[in-house]
Amino acid sequence: MEHVIIDEDRMKKYASVLCEKYDGFYEVDPKERVLRTIFYVPDEGLPLREESVRGIESASKCVLEEDREQFLEAFRPESMFLIINRKYRKVLEFRKMRKDGTCIWTRGILFAVKDKERDVLLFLIADMGNEISALSLQQQNAGILGAFMNSHLGIVELDVEKERAVVIQYTPAPYMNSYCGPWKELLDIFCVRVLYECDRNRFVRTFSIDHLKEMWKRGKDAVSLSLQCRAGAGSFGWVEVTAMLRGNSEDGRMPEKIYITVKDISEHHLMKSIVDLYVYRNCDYFIYLDAGNNSYTMFSGSDSGTPLPPEDCDNYGASMASYARKFVVPEDQERVIHEMEINRVLEMLDKYGEYTVYCGVMDPIRGYTHKRHQYLYYDREKQMILLSRTDITQIYMEQKVQNELLQSALVRAQTDPLTGLYNQSVKDLISDRIARNSSPAAVLFMDLDNFKLVNDTFGHTKGDELLQGISDIFHKVLRSTDLSGRIGGDEFVICLSPADSRAGVKLCARRLCNAVCELISDSLQEELPVSCSIGIAMYPRDGKDVRTLLEKADQATYEAKRNGKNQFVFYSEIV
Repeated sequence: MEHVIIDEDRMKKYASVLCEKYDGFYEVDPKERVLRTIFYVPDEGLPLREESVRGIESASKCVLEEDREQFLEAFRPESMFLIINRKYRKVLEFRKMRKDGTCIWTRGILFAVKDKERDVLLFLIADMGNEISALSLQQQNAGILGAFMNSHLGIVELDVEKERAVVIQYTPAPYMNSYCGPWKELLDIFCVRVLYECDRNRFVRTFSIDHLKEMWKRGKDAVSLSLQCRAGAGSFGWVEVTAMLRGNSEDGRMPEKIYITVKDISEHHLMKSIVDLYVYRNCDYFIYLDAGNNSYTMFSGSDSGTPLPPEDCDNYGASMASYARKFVVPEDQERVIHEMEINRVLEMLDKYGEYTVYCGVMDPIRGYTHKRHQYLYYDREKQMILLSRTDITQIYMEQKVQNELLQSALVRAQTDPLTGLYNQSVKDLISDRIARNSSPAAVLFMDLDNFKLVNDTFGHTKGDELLQGISDIFHKVLRSTDLSGRIGGDEFVICLSPADSRAGVKLCARRLCNAVCELISDSLQEELPVSCSIGIAMYPRDGKDVRTLLEKADQATYEAKRNGKNQFVFYSEIV
């Protein structure tokens, strides 16, 4: 092949980068968008004749019109900028028109080199001869490739004997499209630009030519790996790379050319991870329930020793009832048998889309455990259901402790620490009671008479004991449905609910007065004019809200004190 050297200086300058024989060698000026010819082979290089400089658009006219757009795309400013800055080479495959009107497949390589302190773009072209290009493969198999690429990210043709590869298409990185070169080089490119470092060595070993040949000898139809890859913007994903080893070789030898596919399995890998992490690790069992035939199959069961139902059963209802009688704690058994009955499950699934049953189970190793059974439709029409049971003992126990702490805190917030009666919160409780119930009620305001004498004579400790004694009186005299609380030093509020008759309210008030006098006499062992005065307001006659009722009961209490103390007065008697 005889080359015509146009620019001897540049030829000498760049000769060191030529590793193969090419039909044309050009320097590219990105700013002026021109090609400067260094050498070319007549009728093989770009037909720039004796011109040493020619615009890229003008040079593209020798490219077949169908391929011209992708040729010009490589020489756009942004494309050349990426080649210079990322230091990768761009491989082009296009059909170049000859003078006789025929076309020849040509490969062009656009790459950057360092010239002192300046980055220089160079462009080499060579006749591909009988070599099939990636672009021609795309064009010849456009229909098949289109359908294939709907489910795959890329496909590569590998010539096993020549150890060369052609990237037919790789959608995540268009710069790799039309790559044609050594297989080892492509593996390195994929490692550096696509894979995470942790998977690179495994990838190279698995898809080396020697390993692929060994797998073929062992009768493998395909070799696959799931690999972690870069997904852009600092995120990652998963791809499955598969080498399809079987071909149409008629002599029993390994096919000369095989195909490597790349498939996005990020979602599949995520779901598998979730299933492994949250289903198989956390679930006691996973059951496929055929509700229409009342049968089931358990396809995952825990090996932790927790009690499990039979793996296969033709009578789901009987099996679950038997299991509940044997392992479910007694207080939950009847409820669980009812809630897990097949018709109940179908009813709840049709109504809510999912159904959950909670219960306690006695584990022979751990003792008491708490379980969650979850039902979900797999196929509503055929009444196929997925049932899983999850151990939530730790969550249940933590929640139980938390509930006890909250209940304890609520009690402390609502309770008078000295007497154990409700504090000011009794007013809200009375308000809720009369709001919910329409039946009559009575609100009593009780004030101890001359209680200061106790503190002054015997001390505050004795006074506290008497106040605690008042609490005991309430527990003895009042009903379980009644409410009582201490709202001040020696002031108490009582709600009798229901209060169906005035006579019944009078009887209760008289018993309270008598009990307080007996408490004072027994505790102090001497005569002191200490007793109680009680004012009574009736709901709904005297008021329909707790504030009004308390105000009127308080007024009645003062009337009782004015009348001599140690007595009760209805508000209606002073109006």
